[in-house]
Amino acid sequence: QLCGAPTAKRRLPSADCSQVFFQGGVDPHQADRIGRLELSTAGLKKRNALVYRLVSGLQSAPRLVVTLGGGYPRNLEPSSPPFHQVVQSHMDVYRQCAAAHARL
Repeated sequence: QLCGAPTAKRRLPSADCSQVFFQGGVDPHQADRIGRLELSTAGLKKRNALVYRLVSGLQSAPRLVVTLGGGYPRNLEPSSPPFHQVVQSHMDVYRQCAAAHARL
């Protein structure tokens, strides 16, 4: 279970807001050299899905603002697996957001 998820699930449904900001950084990824959470790609995708699901369920129908941060590959060579994993995780944030909103 993701840290903070129980609190978000309890508090967000009653929020009356016009905008929600999601800082969808990928520094928690296991391929990141600075972050220490060691989440897998699947773990980050679960985090993203949780945020998009919670926001889409709000009655106030807020606009979602997505920003990125983090993502410092252990190997900076563009052809390396860590570099590829971090870049793909950045792309996943936006792909999942687009897919979630396409269903609305």
